[in-house]
Amino acid sequence: MSPDAEPRQPTLFATGYGTVSVTPDVAVLRFYVYRTHPTNHMAAYRAAVDAAQQVIAALREEGLADDALRTVDIETNTRHHTDRQGRRHLIEHEVRYVLEARVRDFELAGKLVGRALAAGASEATLWGFEISDVRELELQAVEHAVRHARERAEAAARAAGVRVGPPLRMNLRLSGRASRYDYRDSFVVYSAGPAEEPAAPISPGQREIGAEVEVTFALEPSG
Repeated sequence: MSPDAEPRQPTLFATGYGTVSVTPDVAVLRFYVYRTHPTNHMAAYRAAVDAAQQVIAALREEGLADDALRTVDIETNTRHHTDRQGRRHLIEHEVRYVLEARVRDFELAGKLVGRALAAGASEATLWGFEISDVRELELQAVEHAVRHARERAEAAARAAGVRVGPPLRMNLRLSGRASRYDYRDSFVVYSAGPAEEPAAPISPGQREIGAEVEVTFALEPSG
């Protein structure tokens, strides 16, 4: 090495983790309407649309806001059976109509499950939970992760008899967000008789917003 070359800056790489626990404040429900007809596709379609309209009306009567409900899917299908001679035979026409609701009031969400089934839904599903705003929670998790990385680096530096300097490089990863902070770890299908309207108890539990940070610190002489 040339006598005029400056010595390379010593560094220390550390990883830090931070988490913040939070109770989700939005329940995501899905309501499925299935209707079939043995010969007429449009008859199945009309039956599904009529039933979906009845479910929508029942949900709104229960207090669900218009902007909290959306149509997720309308799917039509024709089922056939192929016999041993290779000939296809019509089994039935089927139509699936799917609605999705986002509800902040969990007591109301529990009522909507039974009300939708009584109004004609084939299935009512607790699709998952969401956190409406995680921005501040993410910032807190990031701060925890950075402090954790520095604490670990300082412990290592003390043991080596040096001192941690400023960070030179940082990489950040967030976890617990999924699609729009969506937690689809619950997929419970409720079934009830047409005259029953039980209110399903819904408990969101706790979720964690996490951050992981990788930091390269400069090392300086101690003292």
